[in-house]
Amino acid sequence: SVWRGQGHWNMVCQTFGAVSGMHWGRYSTADNSLHGPWSLDDAAFARPPASSIGVGTLSNPSFYPLPLPRTGEPTHIINTDMGCSFALGFYSEETERLVNLTSSSRVCNDQWFVAGVAEEDGRLLHIGWVKQWNAPPPSSKFDTPINTMSLVRVLTYDHRAKVLVTNPATEYKSLRTATLFARSNLSLPVGIPFQLPLPSGAGAA
Repeated sequence: SVWRGQGHWNMVCQTFGAVSGMHWGRYSTADNSLHGPWSLDDAAFARPPASSIGVGTLSNPSFYPLPLPRTGEPTHIINTDMGCSFALGFYSEETERLVNLTSSSRVCNDQWFVAGVAEEDGRLLHIGWVKQWNAPPPSSKFDTPINTMSLVRVLTYDHRAKVLVTNPATEYKSLRTATLFARSNLSLPVGIPFQLPLPSGAGAA
């Protein structure tokens, strides 16, 4: 996350303290090529109220403005918990710090998630690595564990609930060209995987 500050460029990057652990720090440079050198200006760039230690995580930084915030609402988000959670706060142009930080809100249950801004419309997109945290263990060596990328989801701020929410990108609707399986009153036993009797081909291969 790089942005223009007060006569310099800012970048959020991870710092590490022997006591405080990992947290996001703000680095700056006056070099317009962004080659540096970069200096650590704020070792606790994003910190909760009444705390001298900022938040951070083992992941790349995802510090982004929320689209069209209303008066009194958080203006920015920053990731924690390996990208699965976000804290919301207000970015101060004067102090160049994320202030009044909320507690982290979890939006998924996996790891190594990243966020980015869509160039066309400014949506906050979110994607990550899905593993078998919530799936039953393989019943045999021939079973394939869950290990794949998640859907691309859109992060938005729910003005009524005052929380960050995530929903699948609308583009997925264009992939729904046919019904591959439909059944009513289907009972699924607990702990027993159910394999859908999908036809071969037609996108179900």
